[in-house]
Amino acid sequence: MILLRKRTIIHGKGEIMYHCVIIYAPEDKALQGVINNIEAVVNKKFISLTVMPAGKALISHIALADLVILASLDDSQRSIHEDFSELLRTFTGVNLSGKFIGFVTVKDSNTLKDFEKSLKDTGITYFEEPLAVEDGIQAGSRSLTAWIKKLENEFKEFKSVHKF
Repeated sequence: MILLRKRTIIHGKGEIMYHCVIIYAPEDKALQGVINNIEAVVNKKFISLTVMPAGKALISHIALADLVILASLDDSQRSIHEDFSELLRTFTGVNLSGKFIGFVTVKDSNTLKDFEKSLKDTGITYFEEPLAVEDGIQAGSRSLTAWIKKLENEFKEFKSVHKF
């Protein structure tokens, strides 16, 4: 049996640090670049990050996170990359209430809709505005920075309303 503990860090100013897991597929250069750009912009005094490929992610990684970002490129005939298959199966019957989730997708794909369909019974709260891979590919782009700030602000509001 593996015992997993959630770690909360309280800074001298009374700030709580939350944990974010970014799960992505495929493991390609373009998507990895977007993930690196997200990592560079995230407020590291507020959010600690764990980044992992979807094929290695477990539901326990999501269970330990406060904030989740799922990033997927289309996979031939599927809108969600096949590396997410096992993780998507685990969403059936799982309670993810108290968690907040954002998405990174390709413009004009069904990825967001299909992720939301897979997560609909989990109780997780969605950040409704996905980051388009095309907008996150350039380091420090205005759209990437704006997306991260909006995600962080909505997450802060979510946590202040839902004190679990």
